[in-house]
Amino acid sequence: MVARSVAEAVERLGLRGRTLVVACSGGIDSTVLADALHQAGLDLRLGHVNHGLRGAEADADAEFVRAFAEARARKALVHESRQLGRVLHPSPASPAANRGWAERATVELRALTVALP
Repeated sequence: MVARSVAEAVERLGLRGRTLVVACSGGIDSTVLADALHQAGLDLRLGHVNHGLRGAEADADAEFVRAFAEARARKALVHESRQLGRVLHPSPASPAANRGWAERATVELRALTVALP
């Protein structure tokens, strides 16, 4: 029911084939919406912010969203020769942990064969 309604809305709004950024908390509402948009054929980018305010529960939400997104990316790219990878991102909750982030991210991106300027 949800997937069909979302697919109809995607068609009506002319979104098929477009890239869409969707905020995903890891809760049931945003997860079902993200899954329905994925099924409707959109090129999704899931965004999730862990503010570090709920400890292990927030970490679990972030890990769930990461795994959810990665599983769909693997399924969507099954016939392509693209490599999936992860890159460390800076944390607003821990500025000290961000020291050297750009250098580490550059190394990680190059390891994934991403062309950088």
